[in-house]
Amino acid sequence: AAQIMQTYQVPLKLSIALQGDVTQTTRLMTQMLKIHGEQMGKSMSDQEKMIRIGGILYRTWKIEQVELSDLAGAYKYVAGNAALLKIKPEELIPTIGYLSTYGLRGSIGGTSLNQALTQLSRVTQFDPGQLVKIEKTVRGLVHTIKTDLRPEDIKTPFDIIRAIAPAMAVLAKEPAGAMKVATVLNDIGNIRGG
Repeated sequence: AAQIMQTYQVPLKLSIALQGDVTQTTRLMTQMLKIHGEQMGKSMSDQEKMIRIGGILYRTWKIEQVELSDLAGAYKYVAGNAALLKIKPEELIPTIGYLSTYGLRGSIGGTSLNQALTQLSRVTQFDPGQLVKIEKTVRGLVHTIKTDLRPEDIKTPFDIIRAIAPAMAVLAKEPAGAMKVATVLNDIGNIRGG
């Protein structure tokens, strides 16, 4: 019982530090522990895993200036695909924060990212034509950005989203940037596997 209480001190302290809702923070961190706990290794205790999760959330909050409520709102939409695709929390949470920073907050960002991940999870092979299509979409919206998409770098569906993140950052700063980023995510989501 004492270990459980210590484990759940982490969400309490984090919610105070970030001025978030204690219940929502605890639910988010508990869900992340359930989804990503095995990825973190069996040698870590639940308390150590919660501290690691808290660190990921804190860094994302600090860098992206995103509210915990937005992270929680988006995470509930992508958690299932994150588990299926074995996406690390260190990759997923900052991506959600990034999308939120540029206007795709909460459920909107989560839904857009989840749609892209759902379709990408069906892709069994990435051929250069698919990557060219994504790059063309990005370049059509951001004319000066090179995305450096290379087939040999794409090992998981999430690699595509990471590869175009710099271009999406520039895109999001333009007028109606959030809509343009959503268009790119939608185009990614419409790729068909080979």
